[in-house]
Order: sequence, then structure tokens, then C-alpha cells
Amino acid sequence: MVLNIMPSGPTYLNFYTCMKYIYVLLFVFIAPIAIAQQQDFYIGAFQSNEEMTLKSMEAMTVIPEAERKNYRDNFFGELVNEFRYDAFTTYFSNKKPESPNFINADISVIAENTIRIKYFHQQRGDVVRELKFENDCYSILVTVWQFKEYFCRIK
Repeated sequence: MVLNIMPSGPTYLNFYTCMKYIYVLLFVFIAPIAIAQQQDFYIGAFQSNEEMTLKSMEAMTVIPEAERKNYRDNFFGELVNEFRYDAFTTYFSNKKPESPNFINADISVIAENTIRIKYFHQQRGDVVRELKFENDCYSILVTVWQFKEYFCRIK
């Protein structure tokens, strides 16, 4: 005599059918949240980090000493960039406007830690910039010398 210990009948089918629906519902509702959280890494305000930026500048041996001196004299550290999903604004940390003027932009995640921003500037025309994020900061190439200016999250 063979003893069948596996459940069978309508109860067994209903339980597994319900579990399948639960898994599908979890996937449908949880997956978009997880994806959105991964893409939110650039949302918020970031302030120029003078120490990290000057370290990047000092590594560039081609920069003339006169320019290095200008950059060392409190040139970096005050600028704030604030990002939304489809816009950004820039201001100095000691002069935050009551109603910031956000510039519409096409902001897209192009790699796990990199975004591309495309926007129109009245003097420069179409502008495309790439920002690489690491440890709650991002870097962007600046000046004709192309060293990295670092911005770190402030809120």
C-alpha cells in the first residue's frame, strides 16, 4: 500500500493558485518601487566640495600655478545644484532663493551611477553634461583643464 502524503483536491489547488496570484501582485507592485529607488540617487541638493575638488585639481600637472592659486582661494565649495526628475537649479549656498528657478532638462540614467543632463542655455545653446555618482557625491569635469569638481549631498 502506498501512502500519499501530498495534498490533493480543491484545497490544494486553491492554495497554490492563490500563492501564484500573490507572487504576481508582489512583482507588479514591488518591482516599480525598487526600480524607482535605484533611479532616485540623483534627486536632491548637492554642494560643491572644495577639498575633493582641489585634490583633483592638484593632480593635474598641466595647470599653471597662477590659475591654481585662483582656484585655491575659495573658488570652490559654495555652489549648490539641486535636482528633480526633470529639472535642476543652481545657486550659492549663502544665497538660496526663496523660489528657485528650475531649468527644464532631459535627465536620464545612462549607467548604474551616471546620469546625462540635456538642457538649453541661452548663451551656450544645447548643453549635455554627464555626472558620475559615488558615495553620495558626484563629479563633473570642469574648466579647460578638465579636472573634476565634486558635489556632495546636503539634504
